[in-house]
Amino acid sequence: MRRLVTVALGAGVLATAAAAAEPQPWVQRPLDREAVASVWTHIEAKDCPGAVRTLNAGVAKGHPSVLLLAGAMFESGICLKPSWERAVEFYQRADTAGHPRAGSRLASGYAAPFGGPDKAAAIWWALRSGSALPAECRTVAPLAGDAERFVAAMKAWPAALVDACTYVAGVTGTVAGDIEFSNRANAFGMKGVVTLVFEPASDAIEVETKSVEFIQLPGVGSGDALLDRQSKSVKQEFERDLRASADRALKRYPKPVGIEPSWKLRQQFVFDYVAQ
Repeated sequence: MRRLVTVALGAGVLATAAAAAEPQPWVQRPLDREAVASVWTHIEAKDCPGAVRTLNAGVAKGHPSVLLLAGAMFESGICLKPSWERAVEFYQRADTAGHPRAGSRLASGYAAPFGGPDKAAAIWWALRSGSALPAECRTVAPLAGDAERFVAAMKAWPAALVDACTYVAGVTGTVAGDIEFSNRANAFGMKGVVTLVFEPASDAIEVETKSVEFIQLPGVGSGDALLDRQSKSVKQEFERDLRASADRALKRYPKPVGIEPSWKLRQQFVFDYVAQ
């Protein structure tokens, strides 16, 4: 069983978790986005040496989204030897660099059934990342700065509550992490609000993208009408990607029995894009 990650525990954890109710915009800057797009271009061309080369260049420059992508590549074995330990390393670096989706990736990974889930770590990272969790799962938030007290408090929970909270952390973390990586959106800047609504007892997930738009970068495409058509097409693909992510998340985590039927979770993800 994987151990609870304590390296990031310290002052400010509670403030981070408490502030999560107010979604903060993820402002992706051009160099960050372009570095990720460059890696994906090589991946989609099945050019793993090129993908690793451009990945290393982006990591060396500390681009938050590249650090997150490095973790995802290690976790999934994309052009790299699968390694959860290396994935954790890069997810933590992305979290330190301020990427709001890094904690979601860690929560979903620690909640996964392969290798035996680390339920305490999954819930800790879900709290840190501001994932939508029921009030019953958030009672340990004030202890997040003290690993021993945090784990001790969770040991006092009924096993059914631990399992239910871990399940929610895994499912919401998977979808939240995948929001960052819709392959077809990489040529565009993204702005707007994505809303995730999850009813765990009934396996119902809705992803709303009414205010999301994709902005064509300079030098790609020509003409306002063409850009408008491309943006609408990318949005449709983005929505399909998120629907597929929700379906994968529900299949990835076995649903425990006894989940409270009244649980209904709603989480917003705010994106913005700056041109320089």
